[in-house]
Amino acid sequence: MQFLKAVPRIILTPALVSGMVALVLFFLGAVPDYINPPEAGYRKYSSMEEAEAVLGFRVAVPSYFPDYLSWPPAEIYGQRKPVLMMQLLFLSRYGNFETMIISQIKSDLEDLPVDLPWFETIRQKTPVSIGVSKGVLITGVRADGQLLSGVYWRSGDYYYVVITTRSERELLTIARSM
Repeated sequence: MQFLKAVPRIILTPALVSGMVALVLFFLGAVPDYINPPEAGYRKYSSMEEAEAVLGFRVAVPSYFPDYLSWPPAEIYGQRKPVLMMQLLFLSRYGNFETMIISQIKSDLEDLPVDLPWFETIRQKTPVSIGVSKGVLITGVRADGQLLSGVYWRSGDYYYVVITTRSERELLTIARSM
């Protein structure tokens, strides 16, 4: 009789312990990418602070921030390899469509080490100055036919890229405020 009373404990206790161990191991398998992110490829971050802490640099944001853009960025991406970079995507406050993207890329290379986001076709490139840096103003079209204005320049160890669906004048005002 004692044996029958002990059967639930004999079976349930190891089953519960095994289940708990399996659950812990499952979560530990999911956690390493968060604690120690993969070296290569894009990773989405929940905040700029998290991205800055993981990637090891502060992102430059414009001091001129038009009221038609939503803050904070809708999406924040970063990667360590093949090049260290962070990318911020901003939506329009009115309509929630993609309006501006800012990229900051750490690189010693002479030329921009990444492709320009959003551009399907580049129509024109024009030299411009962004503060004391020389930059390139780009006009073109996105895959959906949307006209784009973009600019990139190098300052110190970083390349900065700002692309928007707004006018070149607005773009340069934003870029020069970074």
